[in-house]
Amino acid sequence: MAGKKGMQRYPAGTKIVVQVVMLYILLNKYRPCLRGYFESLAQGNSIVVFD
Repeated sequence: MAGKKGMQRYPAGTKIVVQVVMLYILLNKYRPCLRGYFESLAQGNSIVVFD
């Protein structure tokens, strides 16, 4: 069961949950960059530098 064929047997809802989790992980990873981006936008700066 546990293999590539097993992955295809999950219902569609499970795929959505997995995608949401992946998105959440990505957001956590890039949160400092996004925070700096939005703060600079709020200050009216048009140039954003990512460290």
